[in-house]
Amino acid sequence: MKMKISRMVISILFYTLFINMLQAQDTSKPIVQNAEYSVFSNRIEQQSKFVAKTISASEIVSNYKSPANKFLSSSISFKFSINGRGNEMKPGVDHHVNYGTSITETNPIVFGEQFKPAESNQQPYLQPDTKLIIRLYLRKVSADFSKNGFYIDCNNNKIFKEDFKVECIAGGTAPMIWDFDNLVNHTKLQLKDNDGDGIYETTLIFNAAKDEKQTAAVWKLTKDISAYPQYKSPYLISDAIYNISLEEMVKAVEPDSTFRTGTEWV
Repeated sequence: MKMKISRMVISILFYTLFINMLQAQDTSKPIVQNAEYSVFSNRIEQQSKFVAKTISASEIVSNYKSPANKFLSSSISFKFSINGRGNEMKPGVDHHVNYGTSITETNPIVFGEQFKPAESNQQPYLQPDTKLIIRLYLRKVSADFSKNGFYIDCNNNKIFKEDFKVECIAGGTAPMIWDFDNLVNHTKLQLKDNDGDGIYETTLIFNAAKDEKQTAAVWKLTKDISAYPQYKSPYLISDAIYNISLEEMVKAVEPDSTFRTGTEWV
């Protein structure tokens, strides 16, 4: 009797698993659905207008176009980077700019010295297509290069003159990113000293209105997540979302192994 019950339970489990796999393979029926979203095994649809479709567990294509954010904070945090490394100031110490209605550019910010302007009549939110020229005073670094042949960064590492390639900016407000490994791949985040006066600058557009003719957004896994627990299911969309979460976690790790979560540190 016990053997018969055990076989019956096993049969039911296998049958249930088989049915779930068949349902997962059927991409025409939603798994979850409400007035706003329909979740399928391989995609998410929003009001039949926007679609995020999984090509594989490491790639998602979306046609979503976001309007300019009406409630994006005017408080901007960032720091500078030599050669795309976290070498200006210690983790958790950033520059801060409160974007006031009259601000179009910053005064030259000294590399390695935290910039925190006094509170002014700033607007609470960034307007669409807010333009800001960010200027960096790099003469101290250049002076050390000339005097010693190297500059000692916040991590007590020597950056030799001949190794200096590019000056970048990192931050939490788009188009800035905190992903130091990829800073050098974003030309808009590179500062230039075109007149050789030791002051580097870049012009950034914050809260940029989206171009309706823009191509579909694509996410592809770029980080090595093999060291972390792997997840596979009959639902391709859940596999891809899990991998995105792992990649975002890896990107949030600072050079000193601390994690940046918004403005908090753990």
